[in-house]
Amino acid sequence: MLKKDSAARQCRRNLSGGWVKVLRRLAPALALVVMVFQAAPALAADAARSAEDASGAVNLFAFDLYKTLTSENVFFSPYSVSSAMAMLYAGASGDAERELRGVMHYADGIHESMGSLSSAITGETPATLLVANAIWPDMTMELTPSYLQTVREYYGVDVTRFDFKKNWLAAEDAINKWVYEKTLGEISSLFEKNSLAPKGSLSTAIVLTNAVYFKSDWLNSFEAGKTKEDRFFGKTAEKNVPMMYMKGYLDHAQSEEFAMIRLPYKGRTHSMTVILPNRDKGIDAFEREFSHAEYLEYVSMLKTREMIVYLPKFDLDQTFDLVDAFKKMGLESVFKPSRDNFSNMGRTNDNLPLAVSKIVHKAKVKVYEEGTVAAAATGIGMVTATSLREPPPVFRADHPFIFFITDDRTGAILFMGRYAQP
Repeated sequence: MLKKDSAARQCRRNLSGGWVKVLRRLAPALALVVMVFQAAPALAADAARSAEDASGAVNLFAFDLYKTLTSENVFFSPYSVSSAMAMLYAGASGDAERELRGVMHYADGIHESMGSLSSAITGETPATLLVANAIWPDMTMELTPSYLQTVREYYGVDVTRFDFKKNWLAAEDAINKWVYEKTLGEISSLFEKNSLAPKGSLSTAIVLTNAVYFKSDWLNSFEAGKTKEDRFFGKTAEKNVPMMYMKGYLDHAQSEEFAMIRLPYKGRTHSMTVILPNRDKGIDAFEREFSHAEYLEYVSMLKTREMIVYLPKFDLDQTFDLVDAFKKMGLESVFKPSRDNFSNMGRTNDNLPLAVSKIVHKAKVKVYEEGTVAAAATGIGMVTATSLREPPPVFRADHPFIFFITDDRTGAILFMGRYAQP
């Protein structure tokens, strides 16, 4: 009996020692697993902070751009424009880099931040939200490896080359088809026919595009049976519009200057915020003082309460040429031909200077009883110029003239004449 007990104890010691050896061998791996699990929340927090940095830049830019758009109705995607401009910024250097950084409110690490923001907004949600980026270089455009790595890693770009000098129509068709597909048919033609054609000494070198599509149902739909024609007191005229009706618990704020409502979409991952300025003072007076800081202050005032909401059923379809808008905001260098401003992007085979020639933005929105559909696309066209200098003056001998033949060694006039009639 004693022998059996002794053998059992020895067996347990051997097994125990064996497990100790196994655990010692596994210790580094187990520590790594623990580190991974511990690092995951930290990585998530870093990504969230990075996305917030990009979001802040986009929002600040939104207010700056809004103030430059003078049409009665305005609808645009600051995210789309900011994303396209960020791809331009990735290739910028010199004065162009400095100006873009200031105008667009970009901070250090903006490309990583924009990548984090894209991942965050296209994450799991009941809404349909699609984001796509692409670059379309000319055959003669040699992109730097660092630029390609940046736009591929953080913007997920597709790269398609064209011969813009000989086949710009095919390029326009391909880009417009890409925009149509990425916006699920909402935007059909970002670039008009022949807008990318060579013009004099200017030839398209590269086009940068961004497309955004959004569709979602309201968390609580407007009651379709209660949509009725009602008076809308517009900025320049009164008009009857289909006015939608909703009753429910919503976030609301109000002051002497405005009333504000937030309408959530399904899943509460997105919402529409409507700010209604005091009618007597008018929207112009309100907008003069309205800023990003005030917007944040107003949002903090929102409180949930039971509300009755009347909102027009509407759709907008707008196109903006943003070159003048950006010039008003202080962006100048990117529009001037320079070999220095975009050296980080690349160069043409003959090292011609690059300049931004067009920034086109199209946006559409449909607001109806069940929800909202919105889409936007931004295109940036860059051209090469054959010379940095102004074109030489023209001498046209198309009327009577006097002429001389001289000995240039001495300056002596050898012959003199006048040509007055053929």
